[in-house]
Amino acid sequence: MIKKIVNDPLVRGSVVLMIAFGAFNVLNFVFHIAMARSLTTVDYGILATLFSIMYTMSFFAESIQTIIAKYSSAQNSDGKIAALLRKSLYRARYPSVIAFLAYLAISLVLASILEIPLGLLALNGLMIFGAFYLPITRGILQGRRKFRALGGSMIIEASIKIILAIVLVWAGWHVYGALIGTILGALGAYLVSIFTLRSLSRTPEEPTEISHIYAYSKSTFIIIMGLMLFYGLDIILARALFDSTQAGVYSIASILAKTIFLGTQPISKAMFPLTAESSSRINNKKRLLIKAVSLFAPIMVVALLIFYFFPQFVLYVFSGRDIPDAAKILFLLGLGASLISLSNLLLLYRISQNTVRGSILIFIPVALQLIALPLFSDSIISFSIAFVMTCVVLFVISVIMTIINPSAR
Repeated sequence: MIKKIVNDPLVRGSVVLMIAFGAFNVLNFVFHIAMARSLTTVDYGILATLFSIMYTMSFFAESIQTIIAKYSSAQNSDGKIAALLRKSLYRARYPSVIAFLAYLAISLVLASILEIPLGLLALNGLMIFGAFYLPITRGILQGRRKFRALGGSMIIEASIKIILAIVLVWAGWHVYGALIGTILGALGAYLVSIFTLRSLSRTPEEPTEISHIYAYSKSTFIIIMGLMLFYGLDIILARALFDSTQAGVYSIASILAKTIFLGTQPISKAMFPLTAESSSRINNKKRLLIKAVSLFAPIMVVALLIFYFFPQFVLYVFSGRDIPDAAKILFLLGLGASLISLSNLLLLYRISQNTVRGSILIFIPVALQLIALPLFSDSIISFSIAFVMTCVVLFVISVIMTIINPSAR
């Protein structure tokens, strides 16, 4: 029985990615601890807001990686995958530049609304290029189940980020130092992933029809865009609605609570190429989903128990200071993060089935968040309760979208 469990592809893949994501998340956690301790509450609130802006825009990265992983998992030919890699990298150049220029234009408005220097917003925008190029190589690694290489690139990214960011912040570069470290970390991870796939550069391309990828990518892009917008919008709205100190307090609690989402990601990413395989039967895919949920449960329960019983201790370890207001909302935000995690799992399962309908429904909870959070912004407690309620709606929508998917039945 134990041998059967150990040899299970989902368990093996989840364990490898769990270790890699665990190291990645630990390093990111250390990064945020260092930043929360080195920066003022106000400056950390600015950094968290900048990261949240990029999270909301990370639908480019998540969509591209999901689509590439889906396509490469169905291919047995290195020649076709080599063609996919080269064509995708070539085609990424124009959209990335256009997205960056559009972001700069929007930043002119955001700078005054969020009270963040335009220079910081512009520097933050360089991550857009990483969002277009890095997921192409990582998507191929994920689709081909090269989980060790995928995890290695993530660990390298986090290592470079944390070392450079800490050095630059301590050198007096403040939020600029944290962003430069983050950008160089992504660049280093991209170069390493390209090196890992170097064998494909010597592989002759085989003719392959990839036009259907774009039809598939439209609904995938919509779903992941809605999910990523939802994921990062609360911190951005908190920055716009509260004073800088309260926004910083909320950001600290939110970033800490969302470690639940980050901690469960390895399971979702390990499940995806398995359920995406065309050779797998529907019943087997359903069992994989059930296994993934069963792996989610203990992670979420343990985290929520810690947030409920020891919020002040966790926050003190994280930020190096007592933040009573953040302690009051940590468990609530943890509940919200758990629901986002489950929603992400269901949506990825649905995308892997290749029959996507009703993708526009994902914008219902996003719209609700835009309406509800400002209405309940008289305190960060009521704001947090409203956030949890929108997370419940997101989860319900995700369940509905999974049920109405014919291939999920």
